[in-house]
Amino acid sequence: MACITSYQVLIQEVLKRITKHVAWILGGRGVQDVLFAVDAPPYQFGTTLRCYDVALDAWHISWMQPASGEYVHLFGRKVGDRIVQEGAGPDQRRHERWSFTDITPDTFTWLGEVSFDGGAVWFVEQEMRAIRRAAS
Repeated sequence: MACITSYQVLIQEVLKRITKHVAWILGGRGVQDVLFAVDAPPYQFGTTLRCYDVALDAWHISWMQPASGEYVHLFGRKVGDRIVQEGAGPDQRRHERWSFTDITPDTFTWLGEVSFDGGAVWFVEQEMRAIRRAAS
């Protein structure tokens, strides 16, 4: 996995700094990122796989963090100036919506939202602000 870029990420609700490495996989047909807290042991890392489906004009997205038992499967599309990913997490009563907003060449904001009523009302559970790291 050759790294495309890395981001320094600040998780707003816990003021925790994490790192996100992003790379093309599967011959350029997918993207994988690895997300981890600084100094965290590897078993606490999480990863997201994203593969584009031409027939659906959408991305298949799977987030996995085996140490916490968290597995989330979503579909993603561009909606206006945002990238919106929606689907189900480990609790099927929860509808997950993850959005990339405020996207620039070097920054983005990621919002993790949840709905318990089929998407009528959304609650922000997590917000992350990312800044591209300088190439090393």
